[in-house]
Order: sequence, then structure tokens, then C-alpha cells
Amino acid sequence: MERRDFKCVFLSDIVLNAHTATEGKSMAMDYIPGSVFLGIVGKKYESFGEKAFEIFHSGQVRFSDAHPSLGSKRSWKIPYSWFDKKLDSAIKSNSIDAKKVFIYHKMKENQKEQIKTEDQLKQMRKGFFTDNGEICQAEHSFSMKSGYDLEKRRARDAQIYGYDALRKGTEWIFSIECDNPGILDNIAEKVCGNHRIGRSRSCQYGQVKIEKMDAVKDCKTTDTIMENQITLYAESCLAFVDQYGQPTWDIIPENLMLPQGAKIHWQSSQIRTKVFAPWNRSMKMRDKDRVCIDKGSVFVVQVPSNFDIKAFRQSIAKGVGLYRSEGMGKILVNPQFLETEKDAHPILENGKKTQTEKIVLCSLRESDGSDSGIFEWLKQQEEVNRKNNILMENIDAFIKENRQRYENITPSQWGSIREKAMGNIVYSKMIEALFQKETGFLMHGKSEKDWKEKERQKILQQAIEDIHKKLGDSYARIFVVKLCSEMAKHVSLKKGERK
Repeated sequence: MERRDFKCVFLSDIVLNAHTATEGKSMAMDYIPGSVFLGIVGKKYESFGEKAFEIFHSGQVRFSDAHPSLGSKRSWKIPYSWFDKKLDSAIKSNSIDAKKVFIYHKMKENQKEQIKTEDQLKQMRKGFFTDNGEICQAEHSFSMKSGYDLEKRRARDAQIYGYDALRKGTEWIFSIECDNPGILDNIAEKVCGNHRIGRSRSCQYGQVKIEKMDAVKDCKTTDTIMENQITLYAESCLAFVDQYGQPTWDIIPENLMLPQGAKIHWQSSQIRTKVFAPWNRSMKMRDKDRVCIDKGSVFVVQVPSNFDIKAFRQSIAKGVGLYRSEGMGKILVNPQFLETEKDAHPILENGKKTQTEKIVLCSLRESDGSDSGIFEWLKQQEEVNRKNNILMENIDAFIKENRQRYENITPSQWGSIREKAMGNIVYSKMIEALFQKETGFLMHGKSEKDWKEKERQKILQQAIEDIHKKLGDSYARIFVVKLCSEMAKHVSLKKGERK
């Protein structure tokens, strides 16, 4: 895997709404989602030729979120496990006083009781910081705009808008990771230069300049495991699905690619969630909701005594969960800013005292039977990734070969098929609900004629059975759910083009 770092400079104010609501107060995001940079490269989709699938659909290329920067220093979202005193803020003069910050899960019970009686703690939720404790706050500007009536030559009645924008001149750092270094130069060439992002890009907003930069310093992490516990920090938003393919916040250790025997300590963890629907400019419609655990969330995990933290860090290097190509799924293991020296205060460069380093002697040993568990788990993860790639390849191939054959099938019919697949967990029940003679959804009623025409029903059933033979019951259901979602979007887009 290879990584390139880039700097994004705002040449004008940028409007990136944090919420999809069109009424009421709307605040700008405090970071730039990786999907924005994915979209910039996606405009040149056809120019990539045969490499387009590898770049945009295989998951081998991942565009990270852009965070505010100070020169060549990148920043991280302030973790939700950081607390400070309500009447004595830890942030002063654009820097963090580490002695006034308390890491919640590192606090002793007697320390918590003492603070409760003396002061009240509050969670630090906003802002980004560098590894030496400097604060990076995205500056905002607010302006009022109105629609214009061409006939009356004045502002249009009842059409006034407020824009909360990120200020011109700010600098942001992001990266692009690729499993195939051979295509990274081509991607970098497309992403560099002047572009327009965000809302109202045809007016005064949206102009940015992207350029390459030298490798950026990563966050320091530790391999020390205290009391069989590790700390996982969500560097980006995390999105997961349950065993039925539905978005979920109720995650389990397997979602975080933790080995068997690991356990999440929810009482010590600090999690925040959000839901948003990204706008797809090419399709001129919103994509499905992203049900996410917000960046900055912290998981405290109890791990087995034989846990190999280096192997685990390597296994999650490409991220966890869904939408990794859009910047989601990045996790840091035992970051330095969630470690303490004493009194539950974080270790920051500006607050760290000079001290003699402890030298730890270690030796290499040959692999034995105790390693079999982690290797077996890694093989299982590799198999899951292989099946997911096969699934997406088959969905793309079906749409490419049959989009014209199914162009008269309405989005509501695709939605009904998707509902049948989601409502029947057992594969055989799903097949009966769709294809059983006289009772199946596609075998009777008004839809029967449409689906028998051009052998639509037969071709769809054969595609589902092929996936079932290749990947099994659960993947066959997921195939139907994802295929119906994409076909419904394709039909809606076609209708919009005709109008």
C-alpha cells in the first residue's frame, strides 16, 4: 500500500453543509469528506479506461477526509474521551493545556469523586489539534442571499437563504491510499489543480487549489498494553451493517476486526453518532443515508492475553466497515494523545517533560501453535474481502449487461423486490416470495406481464442463483438488496434525462 499527501487551499469561501435539512439553521462541516475528492477524480471517470473499476469500485483506492492544518502539520479531531472543567477551559490562546485535560477512561474512581465534589467536568466536542497541542479551528463566515426575479428585476419573494461557509485562505491536508502504486500517479495528476467543491459553486463559492506535498508526520502510537486493554480512536467516521445488511450503531468486536475473546467496555468508551445523506451531483439526487459513528469517538477494548497489537494494527491499515473509499473506517490504535503519564492527563509534545527513555529488551521467537488463532482470523478476513469484491463485480456486470432490458421496470417495483429480500432472512423463503408460481411477487398480478417480457424474471433469477452457488445464502440476499437499490437509481436517472 502506498500513500500520497496533498494540501487543499481555499481560494474562496466554501459551503459544505453538515446536515441535509433545507430549512432551519444549517452549519458548515468542520472537515472536508473524502467523498469530495473522490468526486473530483470521478469527473474524469472515462479517462481511466479499464482502470476505472479498480479505482472507483474495487476498494483499492481510498480518499481520506481533509482536516485543518498548520503549515505541514496535520490535525486530528479532539477525542470525545477528553474532558475539562466547566469553568476552567483547557483551550486558551489556540493551544491546549494538557494539565487541564482529563482522559475519562484513565481516571481513577477516587479522582472522579473528588472532581465531582469540587468541579464539574464537560466533554470537549469541538475542534482539531496537532500533536504538540496547537488548536486548528476552521473559521466561518455567514452571509444572506436571496433568489432573483428576472421579470420584476428585484429579489424574489419568500426566497432568502443563509450560507454558513468556511473562510477563504484556510489550508487542509488529506491523503490518498492505493493498493496498486502503479495507478497512484494518474490519480494524483487528476486531483491536483484548481477545482470547485461544495454548494453554490456557480456563484462566489467553491474554488479550491490542490497540490502535492511531502509526506506528513503520522500520529505517534504505542504498543504497550496495560491491564489487557487497548484504546481505539475513530480518526474518521465509521459505518457498519449488522448480520442482515442493515446499518447499525450496535456494533460488536468483529465489526472492528478484533479477534475472538475481545470485549468492548461501553461504560469507559465515549461514542457519538450521526446520520447524513450525501449528494451525488452526477445522479442529481441524494445517496442513501450514512449511519455513522462520528470521528473522535473512543473505544476501550479488553483483549486476550495473547493479543498481537502489531498484527492487529496491520490488519486494519486499510480501514474497517463501509465507505472506505470515501474516507470512512480509519482507526488509530493506542494513539499517544490517549495515553497518560499520571493523573489521567494526555501526553502532548508541549506538555511532555523531558525524561530518560526506558529501554525495553526483546527478542524474536519462532512461530508456534499460539499464533494459529490470529493467522486463521486473518485468513477469514481475506475471504470476506474476496467475497465482497466478487459480489460488487457481479452487480456492476449485471447492470452493464441488462440496463436496457429492465429500463421499463419502475423504481417502485425494484423497491418491492428489495423489501422482499430484506424481509426474508432465509434464502429459500426469499426465492419463494419472488419466484414461486402463482404466489411469487414476479409471478402474478400486474407485474407478471412486465417481468415475463424479454425474459426479465428468468435472467434475474439466474443471476441470484449464480451468486448463491458462488458465495452462499447471505450474499445472495445482499446481492438482491444492493442490485435493486442501484437499478432504482438508474431508472430514476434515466427518467430525469428524458425530461
